[in-house]
Amino acid sequence: ATKFTVDGGAIQTYTGPFVVSGDGVHSVKYWSIDNLGVQETPKTLNLTIVTVVNRAPVAKCKDMTVSVGANCSADASINDGSFDPDAGDTITVSQTPAGPYPVGVTIVTLTVTDNKGASASCTSTVTVIDNTPPTIFCPANMTLNTAPGACDAVVTFAATAMDNCSGVTVNYSHASGSSFPKGQTSVIATATDAAGNATSCSFTVTVNDVEPPKIVTHA
Repeated sequence: ATKFTVDGGAIQTYTGPFVVSGDGVHSVKYWSIDNLGVQETPKTLNLTIVTVVNRAPVAKCKDMTVSVGANCSADASINDGSFDPDAGDTITVSQTPAGPYPVGVTIVTLTVTDNKGASASCTSTVTVIDNTPPTIFCPANMTLNTAPGACDAVVTFAATAMDNCSGVTVNYSHASGSSFPKGQTSVIATATDAAGNATSCSFTVTVNDVEPPKIVTHA
């Protein structure tokens, strides 16, 4: 049989794993006794017990300002170098909401989790700004004749505007459907998006007087 003591405690018969309580150096003395009752010289084993405590990761956030993308939103990471203080641990990082983020200010929570399940979080803001002007296409230059018996012509037209966000309005220096005098008139079309970004284009409207004069005789 094998006998042992832990830290000078009671003699025990070894039947499997034994329990050592508390951190520090523990002295285990053990010896064997044969079936004739002869005991070998005791041996001493010093065990150093250190309890390893998993430390939570460190979450570090930063506010972000980004420009809007093609779908009127943008991706952004608020992670500012989050890390785990325990060597060898790995971390995963997630954001809530995950994004993409719309134009404006969104409060985002960053959560950092290590491979042992400990986690930490922090909060920052993501500001998405729209600084991209819309695109506008003017109609081709137009040439018309004056209306019969008049010195002008009614002209209708429309420019085409596109933007990465909705809410584009188009304004004209001369309204479509209005009367244009004979000669050449420059029309400026301006597209403005919801953020106030604007783009302009221009085209000309030429009105020709092709009606010959009339001779009026008096009796």
